[in-house]
Amino acid sequence: MEEMQRRSKKRIMMKQCNESTTQTQLMDLPLEILLAILLRLPTRSLFSLLCVSKTLRSLVDCPSFAHKHSEYIATSNYEDLDPPHVMVLTNSQLITLQALNPLSPINEFAFDISNSIGNGFNLEFEFVSYGLLLFKEKEANHELLLVNPLRGEVLKLPPPLPHCGYELYAMGYDVMTSTHKIVRLFGPRGHPDHMVVQIYVLGTSSSSSWRQISSVPPLPCCLSSKASVSAYGNMHWLVYVLSSDLELRILSFDFKREEFEWIPHTNLPDFDKRIDLHLINFRGRLSIVDVSAISSPQKSDHDQIEI
Repeated sequence: MEEMQRRSKKRIMMKQCNESTTQTQLMDLPLEILLAILLRLPTRSLFSLLCVSKTLRSLVDCPSFAHKHSEYIATSNYEDLDPPHVMVLTNSQLITLQALNPLSPINEFAFDISNSIGNGFNLEFEFVSYGLLLFKEKEANHELLLVNPLRGEVLKLPPPLPHCGYELYAMGYDVMTSTHKIVRLFGPRGHPDHMVVQIYVLGTSSSSSWRQISSVPPLPCCLSSKASVSAYGNMHWLVYVLSSDLELRILSFDFKREEFEWIPHTNLPDFDKRIDLHLINFRGRLSIVDVSAISSPQKSDHDQIEI
């Protein structure tokens, strides 16, 4: 009798153990815990999860998760988990991803755009944002190609109209709709006060065409993709306002409100006298860096780089 009770108790314990094991499988975890785990995975591991299940694929492919993952990388000590890489673009079609750390398990990765679009395209590079690169075809229909080199994907965007002498593209993230948007500024070359602005929304039913918005840069200024930086999901430019004193200011485009606005910058000593200022994304924060000391040491009164 005692032996039967012992065996019965053992069977109950084994059943409870099996049930407990089943309940602690990855997909049975609460969503907030599952997302917290996924946020801490390297980018390459996230791509591997796309083939595990439809649920994981939908989570990893969600634009809002991609945005949070990018923020986590920028604001945490992520180097040990996901070694930093540099993306190199050669001959306008070959993209090479190389590890800055020689001990990284992924030393080099290459993606040839011509394998997806053919060799007849004459491409012009526009920007890189969120790991995506935008190219514009120089001739014919001026097609736009959005390239994801890590996943080997090329998306052809609707060609914007009309074609003008001056064009500028930037990309950002709308936290309200969980969508990525591309903004296009265009107008006659040499006339910054006659700009027109269009928006293209990725991955929605309305992504078949460009949509014109009313907001334009508030004052005539010269914008350049080389002087832009993405932070907080928005795009920012450090620009000289075309006025009599060429005032240096920060212009931002809010992708949530779809509006341009001036944002205040810190009151640096002799701000307007500093000769080599740049905007950077410093661990997820919009920052100004002064490299006057190394670019023109004879004109600088200090010997350090200031952020």
